[in-house]
Amino acid sequence: MKDRKKNAELDQATLRLIVATFAISYVSLIGLLPGLKVATYQPIIFYYAGFLVVSLVLRQHIISYPGVFALRRVFGMVHDYTAISVGLIVGGEATLPVFSVMVWVTLGNGMRFGSRYLAIAASLALLAILVIYQLTPYWQAQPFMVLMLVAVTILVPGYAHILLVRAREASEQATVANREKERFLAQASHDLSQ
Repeated sequence: MKDRKKNAELDQATLRLIVATFAISYVSLIGLLPGLKVATYQPIIFYYAGFLVVSLVLRQHIISYPGVFALRRVFGMVHDYTAISVGLIVGGEATLPVFSVMVWVTLGNGMRFGSRYLAIAASLALLAILVIYQLTPYWQAQPFMVLMLVAVTILVPGYAHILLVRAREASEQATVANREKERFLAQASHDLSQ
């Protein structure tokens, strides 16, 4: 189980690098669209480039020091949500698709590390939305959009939690059933040999 968790964290770190690369590409391209200026999005690109460097260091730390380190996982979440927030605050309306990464990060942490990390991730995502709302006039002018994003940030992880609990219970029941079957077969084999 420990190896699976370690690999899950490494998978999360690898995925972080891939998604950040796509985010840089997206933000670079939107600046070329009619009516938008590249200069508006340069701070995001520079921040995301720094994000990649920190993400590489974090990934190397996971490789060098395998195991479960709660602080490292939470740092990864804060790192992710900060980058998403920077993109959404600086980029405004054109970077709204970056919000999908927030949902993905939240679910990814829950699916890889369990319900406790799902709750931490959802809480950090809600905090990020609050900060973005406070710092972004576009979001302040769109209260129903913000309400929808908050609802998604609560409801999707909430449903994922229900599914995680059900999957864990089903797995535990299957394990118990397999043990019972093994005991029965062992007893039957013993009885037949006598």
